[in-house]
Formats: sequence, C-alpha cells, structure tokens
Amino acid sequence: MGEVRLAYMSWKSAGRYFAGSDIALLPVGSTEQHGPHNPLGTDHLIAYALALEAGRRTGVVVLPPVPFGVSAHHSSFPGTVWVREEVFKEYVRDVILSLKRHGVRKVVVVNGHGGNLSALLSRA
Repeated sequence: MGEVRLAYMSWKSAGRYFAGSDIALLPVGSTEQHGPHNPLGTDHLIAYALALEAGRRTGVVVLPPVPFGVSAHHSSFPGTVWVREEVFKEYVRDVILSLKRHGVRKVVVVNGHGGNLSALLSRA
C-alpha cells in the first residue's frame, strides 16, 4: 500500500483499503500549553507522527488527528482549546462507529494526552 493517510486518499482508494483491511489508527491529543518553548499542538502532533510511522510500517490506514482533548485544567494558558470529557468521548465514539460502517472492526487509538485517558478508558 502506498498512501496510508486517509485524508489524502480518494474515496475509491479508501474503498479498496477497507475492502481488504478491518483496522485503522486514530491519533488523538490536545491543543494546550507545554511550557513557553513547545508548540500548543505537541500532544496531537506527536500522536499523529507515531500513528503515521506505525501506519507506514504496517500498511494500516491513519485517520486525521483529533487535535482537541480534555484540557480545561490548562484553560488559563492562551491558545488552549478544550472540550468536555463527555463531548470528547462521544466524538471518538462517533468516529469509530462511522469506521464500523466501512467494515473496520479494530481501531487503535494513539493517545498523546493524559487528560483524555478517563474518556478513552470508560465504557460507552
């Protein structure tokens, strides 16, 4: 397989992928402070980079990253964008359910932000 980034595939290419594979990588992170020296997107940028490398090594499709996470505890820092835990949980759930429609049975969530863990580990 050449291209593993779902956002760069045509719908026909995606159809060929999903016809032969039932797994996808979903990077999630946050947009928040990481000290005065690191970019706000550190968490989702790292999760995406790890997912891309895994996808390239295995041929598994990589979804675009979810850039916003459960980060209200960093809300006093300019540029922090967050969503409520329930919203994050439902968003990830909906993404996974949409993949299910295309035959995906396994989604590997590559999480780059500790604040997302509770939502990701809880039952739907």
